[in-house]
Amino acid sequence: MVKKGRLGLIWFALATVVFLLVAGCNGFFVSPSLTAISVSSTLGATPTITAETPGTPPTCPSGSVCTVQMVANGTYSDGSTGTVSASWSLTSASPTGALTVTPSGLVTGVLPGTGTVQAAASNLTSSTTVTVACSGLQPTLTITPSNSSAVLTAGSQQFMATGTCSSGTVDLTGSATWSSSNPAVAAFTTGTNGKAALLTAGGPITITATVTGTTTASGMTQFTVTSQ
Repeated sequence: MVKKGRLGLIWFALATVVFLLVAGCNGFFVSPSLTAISVSSTLGATPTITAETPGTPPTCPSGSVCTVQMVANGTYSDGSTGTVSASWSLTSASPTGALTVTPSGLVTGVLPGTGTVQAAASNLTSSTTVTVACSGLQPTLTITPSNSSAVLTAGSQQFMATGTCSSGTVDLTGSATWSSSNPAVAAFTTGTNGKAALLTAGGPITITATVTGTTTASGMTQFTVTSQ
């Protein structure tokens, strides 16, 4: 004959087994899944760093920050959040080689410009833009072609901008904001990196390039557009 105390233990054990089976079937013990990731850094969501000064090894200008650690933030199916381990890559850069990124997400500024840094985790991806500024930028950029008497045929024209930073003379074409004194004659669109559409005859017009780093520099040139 089973004593009442032992019978109670048996019922308790059976109830526990049933609970575990039901809980397991309903996902009670299943870890929440990662549903989304976002990218930030120790300097914010879209950080700005400074280009290193070339050398062996490269050095960071005094008072500047030339590296930044990227962070991947995860959101889970149960609503919880937290940092996650991610693989990092550089998906684009303007100009090419503007920055580097390690697989662990450490970004280093090489040339003034911008780059898109991407994190990947559990088949999810997220990206952000990192800007590389020019430390010690001189106030004047050199723009080519630079000829006030230049006459260009309607079509398109690639302009180039160079400047002097603490890292030396660098190509700032992709870092510059380009503008035209008469967009009806010559116009720039976002992402064309100094390539102007010459729309109709006219001029002379003034082309301006502006770069903002630790200081702001600009340069300008003039030319006339012909229809032939």
